[in-house]
Amino acid sequence: MDDPFIQVQYRMYHNKELPALIGLPKYTLNRDLKPFRAQLGPKVGHYWTFMQVIKMLKMFGIPYVVVH
Repeated sequence: MDDPFIQVQYRMYHNKELPALIGLPKYTLNRDLKPFRAQLGPKVGHYWTFMQVIKMLKMFGIPYVVVH
């Protein structure tokens, strides 16, 4: 049986990791996140914080499980 939940580790995620995690091409992901950038807040260099990644998953309606 296929598990619908994405396993998310408690850490910061690089820009290049997010498209594979969310399942969208990088240009589509950036376009879709553009209206929500104020809500998400600034990145830390090239990295998104764990809470920002959780907010993104909730915005896209992707079920997730936090793995340590």
